[in-house]
Amino acid sequence: MNNKFLNYLIFSTLFISIFFSSCKDSMESLKPNITGKPGSVLIVINQNHWDTGIGETFDKYLKEAQKGLPQAEPLFEVSRINVNSFKSNLRTHRNIIMTKISPDQQKPEIDIKRDVWAKQQFVITILAPDVQSFNKLLNEKGLVIVELLNKAEKDRLIETYVKYQDGEIRSKLQKKHNLSLAVPKGYTYFQDTANFVWIKRRNNQDVRQAILVYYFNYTDTNTFTPNYLINKRDYFLKRFLPGYHPGTYMATQKLDSVYFKEFMNNGRYTAELRGRWTIVNDYMGGPFVSFTQLDEKRNRVVTVEGHVYAPNEDKQKFLREVEAVLWTLQFLD
Repeated sequence: MNNKFLNYLIFSTLFISIFFSSCKDSMESLKPNITGKPGSVLIVINQNHWDTGIGETFDKYLKEAQKGLPQAEPLFEVSRINVNSFKSNLRTHRNIIMTKISPDQQKPEIDIKRDVWAKQQFVITILAPDVQSFNKLLNEKGLVIVELLNKAEKDRLIETYVKYQDGEIRSKLQKKHNLSLAVPKGYTYFQDTANFVWIKRRNNQDVRQAILVYYFNYTDTNTFTPNYLINKRDYFLKRFLPGYHPGTYMATQKLDSVYFKEFMNNGRYTAELRGRWTIVNDYMGGPFVSFTQLDEKRNRVVTVEGHVYAPNEDKQKFLREVEAVLWTLQFLD
């Protein structure tokens, strides 16, 4: 094979590869944007299957009350439609659960796909040969499905935050506190001390969202326990978040349970608190969620928190928005 022909083959292969890659990218860009409110899920299932108990199982997992909210709000807003009614105008919904119950299906299984009919779309397909095996699989994987849907919502928000983050806030956090958070535009860098930062946003007259960052030296092996973290939280809140009237300040609502969870985020152990805040000697309150990690390089314990004040409003949406910011926490090398 002469060099001239070899070069031709290499060029042709490269051209074909680029051509098909370009076509794929173009097809992706032509897909419409997702529709539907954040936190909404469309289930495509026939009524006769829904009424067998499958509907109750879906509701048990998807409509479970979100922990830490003042009033009960479901994890997701669920709607249902028959398979034959699933037309093109519905196929751009943000979160879709497809169902297939047929004897042609050999075994129960779950298939996950993204961007099927729209950009940033998340589609779960649950398949089973009969109702009994379908419901069994749904019960076994219900919590996993909830986590996947939560992650899909979180990832959409993070993608937007990273793209439209406030560069000034990012720069201040990096230079003074050696950490980064993707805080979207619309927030104000309100207060900054040696080890405490308050970043807040007022959506309108009533709805307010806030991001807190605070840290302290790691000296106690019992640091990552609920009581220790709550006590530290209350120490910082009393010191830096006073109320409108003398003798008032923010604190953790002790009348309700604070939910504690441990997980890994970007390879780091993370302790989560989720509950309610209140203003001592006043009547304000709302939900909060916090993530705490150990910054080994600086031997410090760092907490990032999001909280919401939204009287007369559902709070799940606003809490989900501030929580997504917390997931972007990174320590600088």
